[in-house]
Amino acid sequence: MNNQADERERIKRIREQQIRARDPGKRERAFQQNASARYHKEELTARSILRDIPTRWTGMFVGGIFGVVVVIVLGRLIGVDTVWCSAVKPIVVIVCILMGRALGAVIDWRDEEHDAIMRGR
Repeated sequence: MNNQADERERIKRIREQQIRARDPGKRERAFQQNASARYHKEELTARSILRDIPTRWTGMFVGGIFGVVVVIVLGRLIGVDTVWCSAVKPIVVIVCILMGRALGAVIDWRDEEHDAIMRGR
């Protein structure tokens, strides 16, 4: 009887060791702990706040600013104030915003893929 209890206990220990050895969450927990430790070490600055905003949104903002600058510069250079010129200005700004959004989304996607590769998928 005692022999069977010892054997069951031994099998139970072996099974627990195997489960611990195959635990996929172990690596993820270690990664999260390291990331958390780095995050808490950082001080709050304007640069760190801007870094936390997804690049697709900052890309839209920068694209909008770029579009407005292009419209102002072209308006001054051309100097023509016709109907088609005033209709093209918002289109130029919207195209620049969309291009900034697309570029920001590509940069975000690249960063996410890099993080996934570094975690070991």
